[in-house]
Amino acid sequence: MALVNIEKANENLDKFTTNIRKTALLTKDVSIGLIGINSSFNEMYRDIPDLIDIGVMTIESLSLKDRIDMLLTFVKKSLGTINGVSLWEKIKSKDAEFLSTNLSMIVPGNKYIDKIQYAYGQNPDGQIYVHEKQLKAMWLLVHALIHNSFKYVILSGESELSDTLMSRNAIEFWGLDLSK
Repeated sequence: MALVNIEKANENLDKFTTNIRKTALLTKDVSIGLIGINSSFNEMYRDIPDLIDIGVMTIESLSLKDRIDMLLTFVKKSLGTINGVSLWEKIKSKDAEFLSTNLSMIVPGNKYIDKIQYAYGQNPDGQIYVHEKQLKAMWLLVHALIHNSFKYVILSGESELSDTLMSRNAIEFWGLDLSK
């Protein structure tokens, strides 16, 4: 199946990077909103907006290789499961458990991710502290990250990962339009 189209692949890499940036900025907005809830949240979240600003600057200065590595890491992590259920199913059905336990898939290696996941329900009460509008925006971004990263892999000819995505019927499962 000859789907390789480097120009379209690179467009999707650019979209993926832009959506990572948007995800970071949305997370900053969520953190700012949490600061005013109570003194405990103020303590927990007060440094996060500034740290996210630094992260956004880092994202914007990534080399092409680093952007590709970030995308490929995201795709590889998307192939996992939670309690025996595929992450794809969790994401597609907008299962809150994904946001409360797997945001490191989007921002790997971030020591503050537990604090963000707390806001999405990984806390003793299982309460989601994120406003509904922000939650909807986060799901739109996560779905966009899936679409853009999978299209990149398939259209760039990343053979091993592309073969894995094809064997799992990613095009059909996600309704990917490879012409965009």
